Parts: sequence; structure tokens; C-alpha cells
Amino acid sequence: KPDEDVADSNSNNIGSSKSGANTSVDKVDETRFQEHVKSIMKIALKDQCLIGFRPSKISALVLATTRQILELTPTWPQHLAKLTGYAYEELSCYVEFLVIDYEIFESTDKYEGFISLIASPT
Repeated sequence: KPDEDVADSNSNNIGSSKSGANTSVDKVDETRFQEHVKSIMKIALKDQCLIGFRPSKISALVLATTRQILELTPTWPQHLAKLTGYAYEELSCYVEFLVIDYEIFESTDKYEGFISLIASPT
């Protein structure tokens, strides 16, 4: 199965779910996946904390965040780490913030009054 997102063993996968369930992108509606990517990308591009990040890292963050929100497991399969050059450990902190931002974004009137938690001055 060439384009499968799950490996034969969870031992080589990063960010696998606690339940041990495997879910491939094929099982998620492609349109729904693309809609999430688009929304999360808009959030990420407005986030001041991510200014100066390489576009490749922002893209990896968006993919990992989308996979986590859609409960695809593992969140960051080994082949994505290899393909992007980013280990999940490099992304996980920002993924968690983007998930929170996405949840706030979804509970508001989209972009009206949306302020990222990461970018909020303290």
C-alpha cells in the first residue's frame, strides 16, 4: 500500500495516539483535510511567534496540527519526519499552541477579533 500513512509498527512512529489506533489520511475526507489545512495555515501566518520560521517549518507545523485535530495517528509518522527533516519534538510545542488557537478560532466568528495565544503580548 504505497501512500499509506501508517507504518507496520507504532514503534517507529512519532506522536502516536494513546489508544494505539491507526488512522490514515485516506480515511479522512480529503476536502475536510484541505479545509483544516487552509484554516490552520491562515492562523499560523498571522501568528507573530512564527515570524522568522522557515516556510518548511510552518508547513510542517500546519500538517502536524491538522493531523492532531483530525485525530490521525500517528500525529507525525516517521515518513513525514524524514520527508520534512523535522522531528515531532521540534514541532510539538507549537502544534499544541496552534491546536488551542484553532479551537478558539472555530468558537469565534472566524477572524473577527481573533488573537493568537502565542502572539499575545504579555
